[in-house]
Amino acid sequence: MRISGNTITGTFREPRVFDRVGDLQLTGFLEQAIRTSFNFRRRGIRLDYGRRVGDSVTFSGRYSFDRTRLFDIHIEPEDQLPVDRLFPQVRLSTLTAAVLRDTRNDVLDPERGTLTGVESTFALRSLGSEVGFAKSSVQGFVYRRLPGRPSLTLAAGARLGVAIGFERVLEDD
Repeated sequence: MRISGNTITGTFREPRVFDRVGDLQLTGFLEQAIRTSFNFRRRGIRLDYGRRVGDSVTFSGRYSFDRTRLFDIHIEPEDQLPVDRLFPQVRLSTLTAAVLRDTRNDVLDPERGTLTGVESTFALRSLGSEVGFAKSSVQGFVYRRLPGRPSLTLAAGARLGVAIGFERVLEDD
């Protein structure tokens, strides 16, 4: 099995952008890799903005633009679908909005509190995407220290996601 690759990533981060409480981050990347049955080249940019409101709520937004191309393809038919899912060969231009509420007492080792979040992403042809879709996810986690067992914490969580593709409308010439 032959696997090798190169990745270049550059990030610019501006905390408290425009003297505000929000953080801005711009990331660009180039990636190229050689696989056993195909090679690929991926490039893109991503602009993120996040703002904390109060002690526990964070709002964020993201614009992302990327493109992946496969070449030197020798993929068996039964492997085509997983490769297409991991390396979609389309130009994607997406907008994402999210809200997160975090009341955990410790981010790395919580003993109590909750973490809940909602995120929605839209790929729009009007923004340069070759495909259109919408997807949303909701997640929630709860943490509780077990009574009588101070070294044990119960952690439970659930996630739900939905997605829909937009019908492509062909224009008359």
